[in-house]
Parts: sequence; structure tokens; C-alpha cells
Amino acid sequence: MMNRKLILGLLAIMVLFVQSTLAAEPAESARPKIGYVGVTWGFNPVKKNSDGEFLYVKGLKEVQARSGNVVEVIQVPLFPDNLTEKGLPETKKLFSELREHVGTVVPILMLTEDPLDREKKKTVVDMLTTLLIGCDELGMTECSGTFYEAWMKGTMNKAKPLTGKAFDEACEHLVEVLTLAITNARKKGCKVNHLDMEYLRDIEYTTFTDAEKAWRVVDGINKKLRFVFVRFLDDSAHAGNSGISVERINAVRRKASKAGAHGIFHVSEPTTRGRIGSSGPYALNALRDALKNGNPPYVLVEVFDPSLPDTQLMKDNIPGYGKMTFTDSVEVVVHGLTQVQKVLDEIYGE
Repeated sequence: MMNRKLILGLLAIMVLFVQSTLAAEPAESARPKIGYVGVTWGFNPVKKNSDGEFLYVKGLKEVQARSGNVVEVIQVPLFPDNLTEKGLPETKKLFSELREHVGTVVPILMLTEDPLDREKKKTVVDMLTTLLIGCDELGMTECSGTFYEAWMKGTMNKAKPLTGKAFDEACEHLVEVLTLAITNARKKGCKVNHLDMEYLRDIEYTTFTDAEKAWRVVDGINKKLRFVFVRFLDDSAHAGNSGISVERINAVRRKASKAGAHGIFHVSEPTTRGRIGSSGPYALNALRDALKNGNPPYVLVEVFDPSLPDTQLMKDNIPGYGKMTFTDSVEVVVHGLTQVQKVLDEIYGE
């Protein structure tokens, strides 16, 4: 009879083999939808050309035509002004026109206050509540946002990252603020059911610049709510600029996936935010990692046009930002979609 210790040892090896095999497969068999982030055309979603056509709509139609109608999702930034009594009619018209050409439109809610400012807690909660309700009024059931800290302001003021007790308190504050806003919006009948939160890189953010810090807040909000509302927005560029290892990032992806809280994945180049592949294979390899260790519902190409005035603050403050890697905005988005589609075919089959 085989030695009992040897049998147990062989069983342990088999379990480890099965676990490693499962980890290398997509967390769910469902193929994510494909699309892009509309910021290629700037941060003003209701801006029009001289013919009175929304730039976002014009760009989408051209991308669809050149890509063979592969776009299933588009992300669109929304500011508080877009949801006021004055701004809402044009915003509704924009979303209506976009939905004529694409199945899913996901608002990127833009918070114009610092969520970490304790003195402005009520202002922030009220603004977040209004943004969520505004999404509902547009007929959207999911949205995204960057609600960890004020964009660029820490860097401009030479602030240092929060650590230790100060970091713990910042996480607790964000959990409280987001939970309050979500609860308030739901009490008012808001039917939005998902908010994907995106951390940013160093310089854009001061403290919440990596996946582990972001996940702590996302997980904390869902545990306080006692249901999954917030998801971890995964971005290849931010992952690449974060300074933590791929192994640690993949560990967060697995945790988020297991919790049902892995959100949108952005395919974007580190630092330059240019043409997919302009920084080598990193962005597409990050996509492969995300698909093997998580289950993002959407995979979106994100390319910035550094010739637009919207990006001036980044050009002034981020070393390497603004390197022009394309001349045609539509072409560069279509190129990215083609690359992403190849990776999805490779993993899920055509």
C-alpha cells in the first residue's frame, strides 16, 4: 500500500495544479463588451462642431464606420453642470443620439470638490447624490468616476502621500462619504446599480495611486452597504504607472472578481496615453492579465489627444505626457479596438 504521507503529498500537488489552472482562465466565460472612452474628443461631452453636431456623436459614427460596427460601449464624462436644469436638456439629447449608434453608454461622473476635505463633507455627499440621480434621469443603470481625491491639486500644492493612520482615516472617510451618497440616491428612487471607481497615477493623484489602495476603499464601501454597488475600475496605464508589481495587481483583480466587483477595464498606454502599442506590448499584456485573473464586463480603449487644450495641465506637469503618437483621432481609436479584439479572440475564441 502506498505510504499515506506520499498520497497526501500527491493530492496537495494536484489541488495546487487545479488552482493554478483555474487562475489562468477567465473568471467567467462571458466575453466582455468592447468599446472606447470618449475623452479622445475632449472633456466637454456636449461640444458641437460648426454643423451643430455633437463631436462625441460624430466621432462615434466615424469609429463605427471604420471599425465595422464593433463598438458596443462608450464612456462619456459628465460634470455637475451637465445635469443642472439648464444643462440637462442638451445632455439628454447627447445620450439619446449616442444610444442610436451604440448599445451601452456609461457616464463618467466628474466630482468638482475634494472628497477628502472633511469640511466639505456635506457638499461632496450632496454632489455625489445629485450625480447619481442625474445618471438615473438619463436612463443609465451604471456609471463610473474618480472619487478618491482631488485631481492634480495635491501635486500642485506639493502634498505628500498619506500614510499610516492618516491613510487609514482617509479610507474610512471615503467609505463613509460614498456610502452616504449611494444610500441617499437610492432612497430617492435612483435605479443606478453600479459605480466603477478609477484610481489615478502619481501626479494626477497624490495618495490613491495603486490598485491595492483603491480596492481597500471599494471593498470597504460594499461591505458597509452589505451589497456590491461599487466596482474596481481597472486601467492598464494606471497599473503601469503605479509602481507595484503585476503579481500584486493580479491579486487585486482576483479579489475583485471573487467579490463580484471587477469593473471596466481601460486599455491605455502608461504615461503618454497615446496609440495602443506605442509603449510596447505592456497595455495588451495587462489586458490579458485582467482577463485571466478577473472578469471585467467591458474592455474600453482609452486614447487622449494631447493637441487638445483639455490636456494642458497634464502636459505641463507629467514628464513624457503629450507625446503625439497619431495624427487621426478616429484611426487611433479604431487601431486600438482592432488590437483589443485580437486579444479577446485569442482568449475567448472568435
